[in-house]
Amino acid sequence: MGKGWEEKLAGFISTDCEEQEIIQYGLHQGGWTLLYLTFILACAWLWEEWLFSILVFAGVFVLRPYAGGYHADTEIRCFLLSTGIMNAAMATRKFLDVFSLPGMCAYVYFVFLILLFSPLQNPIHPLTEPEQFQYAKRAKGIVIIYNLLLGIGLLMKANIFCDSIIYTVFIVGISVLAGKWKYRVSYIARLRRKL
Repeated sequence: MGKGWEEKLAGFISTDCEEQEIIQYGLHQGGWTLLYLTFILACAWLWEEWLFSILVFAGVFVLRPYAGGYHADTEIRCFLLSTGIMNAAMATRKFLDVFSLPGMCAYVYFVFLILLFSPLQNPIHPLTEPEQFQYAKRAKGIVIIYNLLLGIGLLMKANIFCDSIIYTVFIVGISVLAGKWKYRVSYIARLRRKL
């Protein structure tokens, strides 16, 4: 996505340089999010998983910023990885039952992983201690709400709703686990360079 339209629109909205930078960033991120959502909806149409994909997208969109985890090195890699993960979730939902014993064990494992490691930070942009506390508190609150919603969904036998919560936790949990691995490796590499 080019910066030309973002700069022009930001210049039209505000004359303050600092505000323009913030607006450009928001427009840029909004553009990528809109592109990602468009591709997810196109894939959902192919998989016939409209509601599921929208619920998972929303669930991940709410939890992921506070839980942290793996971040791709470029925006296009992020887009491709995210689209691939959502397609894998839609495909898996078609062929596997997450309400099996292994599925529920995996769910509980990822819930504890998110609660234990959130927020998993990107070492390039570390959080301050108060920010870490706030992000951890929000991630834990969201996970608790998701568990309550899952319980309500189970009582109401709303399978698509329950599946979307479970897959949201799977996706964010895998991201946290992958980030833990990636940033551990990069931390060791930085230490070796210093020696």
